[in-house]
Amino acid sequence: SGPLTNLLPALWGRLLHRVPYVFEVLDVWPDAAIQAGVLRSRLLQWLSFRLEALGYRHASQIVTCSTGMTARVRAKMAATPEGMVADSDAYKLFLASVATDTGKVTTVAHGADLEHKNGKAFRQRVCQEQGWPEDVCIVLYMGAMGLSNAIPDVVDAMSRTTDDPRLVWVFAGSGKEEWRIQRQLGQARGLFLGKMQHDRMLEVCAAADVNVVTFMHEPLFYENSPNKFFDGIAAGLPTVFYRTTWLEPWLKEYGCGIVCTGENAGAEMAQQLKLLAADGELRSRMGKGARRLAEEVFSRDTLAAEYLELLRKVAR
Repeated sequence: SGPLTNLLPALWGRLLHRVPYVFEVLDVWPDAAIQAGVLRSRLLQWLSFRLEALGYRHASQIVTCSTGMTARVRAKMAATPEGMVADSDAYKLFLASVATDTGKVTTVAHGADLEHKNGKAFRQRVCQEQGWPEDVCIVLYMGAMGLSNAIPDVVDAMSRTTDDPRLVWVFAGSGKEEWRIQRQLGQARGLFLGKMQHDRMLEVCAAADVNVVTFMHEPLFYENSPNKFFDGIAAGLPTVFYRTTWLEPWLKEYGCGIVCTGENAGAEMAQQLKLLAADGELRSRMGKGARRLAEEVFSRDTLAAEYLELLRKVAR
């Protein structure tokens, strides 16, 4: 998923040719687009919710990438639209238009690619080019830089770490808000690499020391399953989350992440990054926990085998 229009060819094949399909929900659309302020038209919102309901109803299996997203999808499949009177004709039509088998929703996280990447050469080259000592703490932000990624607060955290010579920022990605980061890099020590191929991104991961993951403080974004987190733990990076997340129990169990929970998350993120930059032993311990989490819980090979079995079941 992504744009719900991806459902149109799936529904065409299902209704006209009886071909089963699996509906993979990577974001809860249209909710995410509405909360981010991207989808504003009332008509388009209404049409999107109707298309979403059809997609759930006719899918042979629904796969989400987080436990919170699974709960949300199940609730949406069983929910009654606001203002609808029970036992009315409209209510009966609604029940006929959505799936009632909420048990067909399964969680399969994105997973971590456990193949080791060597970032030593990249780190040495970048440090030499930028005039950084090789023992500097590289804070990595990778991926999208859009409205939903709380970029103003990332910039706030950058501004609060300019006085710490042990810490530098590296950005790999792109988006509408990247201009804020590039402007701040005029004052903070850091490097903007722009959008890059995934293999190259993994090399940058292997060269970094800390991974930061940020999303808006809207309830829906609690459920996000960011690829950047899984790439980070595969590389053995501690993660600093800008907000609460469904991944928090694993972060605590494996001692590999910090979650900012205060009202001023930008300031809190800066404080936590300074502590990590000052304590190499802590970073090493958290990094080992991150790699163990990737291997024991989120191995992509293990999750792929689980997903393949699900597809075989649907195809029988």
